[in-house]
Amino acid sequence: MCACYLLNHSSSLGVEPRYSEQDEHLQHEDNGVLIFQVKPASHDFYSKKNKSMKCYPVTLSKKRGRVLIININSFDNNLYDARAGSETDVCNLDKLFQQLNFIVTLKQDVNAEQFIMEIESFAQREDHKEYSSCFVFLMSHGADLGNGHWGIVAKDGIKIDVEEIIAKFSNQKAKSLIEKPKIIVINACRGDTSDRGVAHPIPYVPEGAYKKPRLYKDGNNESADELHRAVDDMTIFKSTVPGFASHREEKYGSWLVMALCHVFAQKACDKDVYTLFKLTDEKIKSIKGSENQRQTAEIISRGMNKELFLYPGL
Repeated sequence: MCACYLLNHSSSLGVEPRYSEQDEHLQHEDNGVLIFQVKPASHDFYSKKNKSMKCYPVTLSKKRGRVLIININSFDNNLYDARAGSETDVCNLDKLFQQLNFIVTLKQDVNAEQFIMEIESFAQREDHKEYSSCFVFLMSHGADLGNGHWGIVAKDGIKIDVEEIIAKFSNQKAKSLIEKPKIIVINACRGDTSDRGVAHPIPYVPEGAYKKPRLYKDGNNESADELHRAVDDMTIFKSTVPGFASHREEKYGSWLVMALCHVFAQKACDKDVYTLFKLTDEKIKSIKGSENQRQTAEIISRGMNKELFLYPGL
């Protein structure tokens, strides 16, 4: 067993995360679920942005799109440690996307065959044509597959290559999602190492100069103009970088989901999704564990060359 899975126990810290003094503290209910209300966008902002060629078009229909959440909390025969706190992540994400006016589908503790089946079924839904975008959240333990490949672990312990999952959303396989934003979020370890920070000397700042605050922070017959690239309009957001663990609190859930829900609730009213992900990583930067654990998220754009706004409340 890869040491990453043991670290997933230690990276489930079991204590309330600490924040920078300059960062707004996250508020939780007694059961650990975040307390938030998504701020609404304005009609003027929608009218301005939705006409721009630089933005993906969003129709103010009853629903913005679909969200698939696959969460593996426990594993057959105790092959891996149960992911304490993942239930809180599910509650937080469901709460967020209900407020963002998305249709949420939750699948929990599925085996590898079911995992792939759910991904394929979701990617190939014809009714994606009716909506503006889709989000996919994959949450489990991570696994090194060798040769630079990383996987996510299903309930039966089988490891699924993350790139195999992402490929299900290519334009060839998910035709109803062509030219629509596809956002994939992967919340899993990508290595054994827990980031404990790197010490660096405080730079000299001349008297009177601005001092930046320091943060102490887990089809061959088609004509050419009808052809689409194999991969397009996709952003992948990973909870951590290669080689490092992804942290999760037993009561409050993962740092990624806590930060993401807080940022989306506060900023989705006037920020695009890519910017929201950057702000989410900045939020994660402000969190540290009881033993100074830290975490860096990773954003990957694959042909997502326009801005996606969610226009909550409209």
